[in-house]
Amino acid sequence: MINYYSIVIIDSVISTIFTERTKMEKCGVQDTQNTSNIDQTNLIISFLSMIPKYNSYFYGLIDFKTFRITKTQLRALFVVHTYPGITMSELADEIATSREQATRAVSPLVRRKLLVRTTDRDNRRQLKIDLTEQGRELMVAIVNQFLDNAGKPFQSLTDRELEDFHKAIITISRTMNVIDPVK
Repeated sequence: MINYYSIVIIDSVISTIFTERTKMEKCGVQDTQNTSNIDQTNLIISFLSMIPKYNSYFYGLIDFKTFRITKTQLRALFVVHTYPGITMSELADEIATSREQATRAVSPLVRRKLLVRTTDRDNRRQLKIDLTEQGRELMVAIVNQFLDNAGKPFQSLTDRELEDFHKAIITISRTMNVIDPVK
């Protein structure tokens, strides 16, 4: 996940790219890297602009005070649920934060007995993290609240808008499965 500071940096980079691109176009300089008919800069800007909207939607459906967790802790809980026995380093990578920040997120969850740390049998320096039964119960409560609230924002859309949105989501999901960010 991307945090607020990442969004500020992304916004700054996008603004710089857009400004430089506009200057190039005004001077009549062609972008030789873009060989397709689609303006890749605008495509990337449109794609990145979805991130804060997605975060706002997703996090707006969960009452963090009720569950006494932070957004980072929620991400950690979901990742540990998805990857039982994950190491702290792997968790930090998955939630896109430093190992220190991941430790700060996990420690209160361990104290609340929502997560448990165990020493790896093969490498005693590595700690594995798992959900406890209380942690699983909290995850069920969070997911239930999310599902109860998830449809409410869509009630303002017409049937046609819902259909278009659903098709767009399917298209984006298929495309994201094809894109390899490492290449």
